[in-house]
Amino acid sequence: MDVNLNSTVMNSTNSPKTDQNNILLAIYISGWICVAEGILTVIFNGLVIVLLVRRNNKSNMSFLLINLAIADLSVALLHDFPRAVQQHNNWTYGRFLCVCFMYTQDVALFASTFLLVSLSVDRLVALTRPLWSGRQKVLTRSCMVLIPWITAIYLSTPYLKSGLFPYLGQIWCTPFFAGLYGKVWLPIHSALLVIIPGVAMITIYGYIAYIIWVRKNKGYIATDSAAPDALRTNQSRALDSAMKRSILITFVVGIAFILCWLPASLATYINLQQRLGGAYYIMTALSPLNSLINPIIVLSVNHRMFRPRQNKTLSTKLTLTTSLKSPGRSRREYVHA
Repeated sequence: MDVNLNSTVMNSTNSPKTDQNNILLAIYISGWICVAEGILTVIFNGLVIVLLVRRNNKSNMSFLLINLAIADLSVALLHDFPRAVQQHNNWTYGRFLCVCFMYTQDVALFASTFLLVSLSVDRLVALTRPLWSGRQKVLTRSCMVLIPWITAIYLSTPYLKSGLFPYLGQIWCTPFFAGLYGKVWLPIHSALLVIIPGVAMITIYGYIAYIIWVRKNKGYIATDSAAPDALRTNQSRALDSAMKRSILITFVVGIAFILCWLPASLATYINLQQRLGGAYYIMTALSPLNSLINPIIVLSVNHRMFRPRQNKTLSTKLTLTTSLKSPGRSRREYVHA
């Protein structure tokens, strides 16, 4: 993101001609980086969406992964490609489209980040509340998707203060974060986009690891003691395989997010204090790389996505139905858990 173009690059207008040429070269290279990122991000996230929709899995994890892929796809369409156009040409599309571009790209970045937090929260809920009813799951799933998008829409409103700025013979579309406003808002923006979500994910995954460690030492199975034996066995196996696999996916995705965004956030803050030159543009161009890495991680860990979902056999259904007729709790209560 060229979030502080007019507050730092302007300072280079009095710098030697060589420095200005180096900055323009870095801007040009960063544009091609955005093109490559955008193309690959569209391909891999599109593949994740197609595979998950084809499997028709109704779990919260699949629903959140689809929304994460949509958000990452939005990063490519609303951030990478428009930025590549901006880096290679004059902005000739007017101020209105400039404001739309700056605002929507920030919405996509925030939504992608907050959905990563939602994924970690969902894994914690699935681990601690495995027998929630269908209505509780639907409500939780809706909140975990709507809250990130609504929050992203609100937090991106400062980017409505964007416009056109002349620099080195070209017209640039950039937010106006110059002076004290930029020095105050940009650190807050970095904290909201990177630091706070990163700390939240680290805390949640630490708590998840603690829960798993305690249950492993105590031999505790996260199922209802009143449930039939067959159902408890199935739930135990799910915790050992699907649950751990989904936790691994979200954990690795969270680490990739921190590794991709932390350097760019630090560069943005440092660039306010002292000019980094062309290196700043290369680092910020690489920051949305996590939107490309996310689907690669999902595809690498969850190989079953490439296989069509198989329906349960008749014998399996009859066995489960028979076991659910055990006294103590109704069959309906387990079916909707």
